Amino acid sequence: MHIPERLVKEVESRGLDIVDLIISALYEKIDPKVITESRIELAERYLSEARSYLDKGDSIQASEKMYKVVEECIKALASRNC
Repeated sequence: MHIPERLVKEVESRGLDIVDLIISALYEKIDPKVITESRIELAERYLSEARSYLDKGDSIQASEKMYKVVEECIKALASRNC
């Protein structure tokens, strides 16, 4: 799948995450288990990115990625319990 670069840049310029927007848009249309698993996969990706930033000594970027980890975990719990 290809998402036009202009669209991605517009979404990111507004501080939004395109993957999160897609998951949210599909929330009522697909199996909640898939939503939960997708959120967990995102959390794992953000955790990996946070570790990379820590290895580079960039604690600010690492903390921002850790915030995203927690956010995705909360969303995964919410989708699982709804």
